Formats: sequence, structure tokens, C-alpha cells
Amino acid sequence: YNDLDEEVIHFINSGAKPLALYCFTADDDVSERVLRLTSSGGAVVNDVVVHLGNPNLPFGGVGESGMGNYHGKFSYDTFSHQKAVVKRGYRIDPSQRYPPYSDMDQAILEGGMKPYIGHYYCLITDTLTDRKNIAIAAMATYILRNMIKSKL
Repeated sequence: YNDLDEEVIHFINSGAKPLALYCFTADDDVSERVLRLTSSGGAVVNDVVVHLGNPNLPFGGVGESGMGNYHGKFSYDTFSHQKAVVKRGYRIDPSQRYPPYSDMDQAILEGGMKPYIGHYYCLITDTLTDRKNIAIAAMATYILRNMIKSKL
């Protein structure tokens, strides 16, 4: 080739993304440029198929050459789905969650975006939505009210 960008990289990028890309060169700048400017499932510089024999390296394609990574833990991760699950109690539903927002509501919502405050909010709402905890809180409230009334 005469021009790395116009001939080689353009040729690689003009077709479907290859499952593996093999670059043979003694020039590190050339290999780095090819790897940086192209996309492939895997790549090897100055050798072929050696990446298939290493279970610590992922193997898989991109686009039409396949999807996902395989070998060892990479296979497990490919066929596993890490699902985000958020559980929220249904008893407490503060009005501040819904518009229109007053200035105070806005301040509360902005405070809730801070990680440590959000963490404590979750602890409190989890505690308050558990029936056993509600019964304990009701008993404590009853006892405290009676103590306060008896002192008055």
C-alpha cells in the first residue's frame, strides 16, 4: 500500500466490521493507528489467531461479525443479564414527587439527589413501609404522647 489512511484503514472501515483484525508491521505507530481508527471483534499485531487460545481474553464480534464476548468469565457475562431492580414501598408517596413544585419542594428534591441523603431517604422509607416497623412506631408514638400528657 502507498497510503495507510486512504487505502488500508478506508478499506477496513468500508465493509462490515471483521471478527478479527491482523496487522503486520514493525512500526508501532502504524499498528496503533490501525487499532485506533478501525473497529473489529478482536485484533492481533504480528501474529494470527493466538487470541483464540487464551481463555483470559474475550473473543467475539461486533456488528455483522457477531455480538458478545466468549471464553471463560466473558461467556458467563455475555449470557447473563445484570438487571437493575428498584423496590419502593407503596404506602408513603410524598407530594413533593409530583409537580407543581414549590421552592421548598425544589430544595427537598435537590437535596434528595445528593447520594448520602438519597441513601438515608431509602433507609427511612424502607423502615416506614415495613408493617412491623409501623406497629413499633405507632406504639412508640402512643407511649410518648402519654408520657408528655402525664407531665403536663
